[in-house]
Amino acid sequence: MTHGDFDHTGEAIYLIKKFKVNHLIVPIGFDDSEWGSAIVSLAHQKKVNVTLLSAGAKIKGQVLTFDVLSPFQIADHKNNNSLVLNSKIGGYDWLFTGDIEEPLEKELVEKYNLQGIEILKIAHHGSETSTTEKFLEEIRPVRALISVGEKNRYGHPSSAVLERLEKYNAIIYQTNKHGSIEFRWQENRGTFYTYPP
Repeated sequence: MTHGDFDHTGEAIYLIKKFKVNHLIVPIGFDDSEWGSAIVSLAHQKKVNVTLLSAGAKIKGQVLTFDVLSPFQIADHKNNNSLVLNSKIGGYDWLFTGDIEEPLEKELVEKYNLQGIEILKIAHHGSETSTTEKFLEEIRPVRALISVGEKNRYGHPSSAVLERLEKYNAIIYQTNKHGSIEFRWQENRGTFYTYPP
């Protein structure tokens, strides 16, 4: 789970209770909130291996490895406490950004070489507080994925974010328009598919 917001973790307790979960991976500071602490506590009760990660760690699976780029430390704002992950999947370089906002985007640009990221999971559902001009100027993604509810109360994604992505000629996939977005790959080749609701 990238961070403790309910829209990212709301079904965690149900999943841990109803299914055999082996590993729970969360950022440092995740268990500082009452909700995050309840999830971690239940995970421990159910003998789930809980790992709190920060920048510099790796998540190694049987098929994929993810480099953890952030959080560097426990942030004041939980959005900037999000796990930021980088991986090579199907021949593309991916960046998964949770709900990070402008201050953390700036820090990532300063600390890492993000040029060459081809697939960008847009932060914070396309909120105006993220996906800044400076961040996009560095990354210049080929494709942008926006996870966002249809007719959501915040009006995400922001028209300014969409305009910035269009300026860099990114192909945009939005769950509120395209439905489910799937990427199927074999070794170094992969294809995106969408399934409208």
